[in-house]
Amino acid sequence: DMWRLSKRYRKFPIFSCWASFLSTTSQQTPVILLTAFFGTSVTGFYWRATSIFAIPASLFAQAVSQVFFQWAAAKKARGESLRDIAEGISRCMIALTILPLATIALVGRDIFAVVFGAWWGEAGVYAAILVPLMFAMFLTASESLFDVLELQEKDLLFHGLFLIVKVGSLLLGGLW
Repeated sequence: DMWRLSKRYRKFPIFSCWASFLSTTSQQTPVILLTAFFGTSVTGFYWRATSIFAIPASLFAQAVSQVFFQWAAAKKARGESLRDIAEGISRCMIALTILPLATIALVGRDIFAVVFGAWWGEAGVYAAILVPLMFAMFLTASESLFDVLELQEKDLLFHGLFLIVKVGSLLLGGLW
């Protein structure tokens, strides 16, 4: 039985390990590239903006992802379609994030200046620029669907494409 299960779930360590590596690389690469192209001040503003997003985003997305995973796994075990639950989670994430992210997009500089001090207002501009990326991160709360459906190779592809787009846009912006 152990042998059968290890064969069935062999894709988890093979692909998920590399997907995690690409995800971590995707998170760290902007700091390196921004420092190389624009210096430490820009990197500091970027870091402040992303760290402010990262705390609530990771807590919120992690909680939603865990609940989603449990619901999706139960539905899959019963042989039910996962489409309705995935769409429901996506609609919920959009509804919960659209107002806070729109606010940051419109008045991010002012919010950061009030909360962190006038000098950090520039980080609010970076936060406003990063709103589409953060919105996409919130929407990937249903990313655990890859695990439920045992599609780890698709998860690896997703993280690889995300890294390529992120690094490509930073290289393009830095060289331009």
